[in-house]
Amino acid sequence: MQESFDNRYRVPGAEVGDYAPGEDRAPRPMTVTVALVLLWSIQAVMFAMLVASWLMFTSSSRTDTLFAAMIAVMWLLNTSLLIMVHRGQNWARITFLLLYLLGLPFALYSLGEGPARDPLSFQTALLQIAMKTTAMILLFVGPARAWFRHRA
Repeated sequence: MQESFDNRYRVPGAEVGDYAPGEDRAPRPMTVTVALVLLWSIQAVMFAMLVASWLMFTSSSRTDTLFAAMIAVMWLLNTSLLIMVHRGQNWARITFLLLYLLGLPFALYSLGEGPARDPLSFQTALLQIAMKTTAMILLFVGPARAWFRHRA
């Protein structure tokens, strides 16, 4: 049935064209891959520590439960940011660096109290700081910098 009058409720027509897919991103440089392995390893260790602290803290006072929940939220935020870095988002890489730089003085301060009190925790924290520092450097060197700045 053909309409002879101007129907203001008809579906608008639009031309549809075939568009070539966007330019693909270059393969991930080895420096980025190594940095991501280091950062995901840290996240795995942090998850294990989170589970242990959750079990320990939630069985005690309400304040400790709130503290454990805050650690869980920080871990989730860190993980989601790491996923964005993994996808090649430059803003996430810069945000990750800023959060690392903000937390570094506190991490170094906590190292000063640790060796005599708990040697295993001290060694774990020292290893995590070293791994994260290495990863941050690797994310900002030549090939990694170019890879993150390239928009596909």
